[in-house]
Amino acid sequence: VEDIEDLRSRGDELRTWWLDRKSSPEYAAMRDQRASLPANNARESFVQLAGDATRDCHRDRVVVCGETGSGKTTQVPQFILEHAIFNQKGGETNIICTQPRRISAIGLAERVANERDEKVGGVVGYSVRLESKTSKETRLLFCTTGILLRRLLSDSTLENVTHVILDEVHERSVDSDVLLLLLRRVVQKRPKLKLILMSA
Repeated sequence: VEDIEDLRSRGDELRTWWLDRKSSPEYAAMRDQRASLPANNARESFVQLAGDATRDCHRDRVVVCGETGSGKTTQVPQFILEHAIFNQKGGETNIICTQPRRISAIGLAERVANERDEKVGGVVGYSVRLESKTSKETRLLFCTTGILLRRLLSDSTLENVTHVILDEVHERSVDSDVLLLLLRRVVQKRPKLKLILMSA
């Protein structure tokens, strides 16, 4: 477990780095593309609902529905991350976004890192069976449902996680149903953990 002062210091560094990166031409081009997605229209209302995981005043469970191609899968995790970074909470924020398939987890990590003009394995990473690209800097992790289930076996309260996003929840499976049941118990123990369910 990292010291809170180290996390705050990392948050300050992350904010400075992000503000500097936002001024690059590459980031600006991607920002314009992101702004054209329908999901961007709901950015403020979503951030108000999902909120800051370090505070109790926001809802701990949010359901997001959007058509395929609306940008919810790539943008919603970034809304949370950017809100945290802007408010100097980036170092304390730890987001997990699950996908039903490994190819989706890898592809989304690469896409989101590209949108942020970064390399996978830094702030944005992924973890699938037999393959992982993460580091101590990773604040947004894309992984398969199975990976999160295995993590819960050794970390039953997801102690350092602030947000869990379950994508494609309409694709029912034994793994996803068990994961929902376990996360319901985790949220009861950790009211500040934010649980976001996303579906087409």
